[in-house]
Amino acid sequence: MQYRWTSLLALAVLIGAPLLGACSKRTPLARLTLSAPISDDGSTLCDGLIDRFIGLPEAHATADSPDTPLLAGRWWIRSCSAQAVSGELRVRLSGPGWYWLDEQRKGFAVQQQVPFTLSLAFDGRARGRTTPGLFALWLEPVRAPKVELKPAAKLDVQGTNAWGALVSAVLPVKGMATERFSHDAASALRDGLQGGVTLTYEIKKGQSDATLGKLAQAETPRHPFDDGSAWQVNEHLLLAPGSTHVVGPFEPGASSLDVSIESGSGLTYQAVCADHMVDQYGAIAGGRVGAIAEQSLGARGNVAGVGLHETTLQVERCKYYLVLSALARKRTLAAVRVRS
Repeated sequence: MQYRWTSLLALAVLIGAPLLGACSKRTPLARLTLSAPISDDGSTLCDGLIDRFIGLPEAHATADSPDTPLLAGRWWIRSCSAQAVSGELRVRLSGPGWYWLDEQRKGFAVQQQVPFTLSLAFDGRARGRTTPGLFALWLEPVRAPKVELKPAAKLDVQGTNAWGALVSAVLPVKGMATERFSHDAASALRDGLQGGVTLTYEIKKGQSDATLGKLAQAETPRHPFDDGSAWQVNEHLLLAPGSTHVVGPFEPGASSLDVSIESGSGLTYQAVCADHMVDQYGAIAGGRVGAIAEQSLGARGNVAGVGLHETTLQVERCKYYLVLSALARKRTLAAVRVRS
């Protein structure tokens, strides 16, 4: 398998947001990932990253994949440190997450949302560049990034023909597939980070952004909504039956939710209060959105039908995350934007 985690840090991670179907097997989440307390060194960078959910791109492009990265998983930043040492920026990030894996090959199939823990160490030097209306900062790696990804449980590999069933009976295919997934995903992210990270700031609209690699002069990262409006989230999502996405957190009050359904029935959204996220994380990471406790919700609703939909999120009671899943258990591709 090859994993195209090309905007994983969309490391929107490194300045991040506003710093600025089929029947699926649901894997139990290791409790260890939830018990660790949040860790933040108080730096400006970490203040903008801590407790955020970062999107993970889908493994394989298909004919119906959008031009911008299609996200198929999430990483919850629960530990962050960022220090300037001898002219270097040293960033350490870790936290739990999940990835929707749908693979069929050579008599075997895997279709599940895979929970994991991910740790990242990136050391770079900053090189700035200013063009009219835009400031860009390229973080050039000074040594090989360190990435460690540990699935919380073995992959649920199923034999799809007689050969697959026979091999499964005599070899530990679940353990082998889990090791391969962990190795390939970590290697792909490590390779992607070799090109560094570009951070951009559009001065007129106050929009910060980030992407892997070095952008050309005056270039900004690409997103599905490109009408010039400022945004907090602007992503292409793959929502398979049994999979979930989480974006945020967002401050209480009114926000605009723009959803363009490109294929499928639509999506359902639930605003989960931030104070309840740790308690509800197991259900969300396991794809069991119906098990989210009612008392943790600030709002909920559906967006149905192909086309552009615009609605207002009104959540007054709490700071919250937005949990997104497929409507009517049909594979859905959607562009989602949240604006203040």
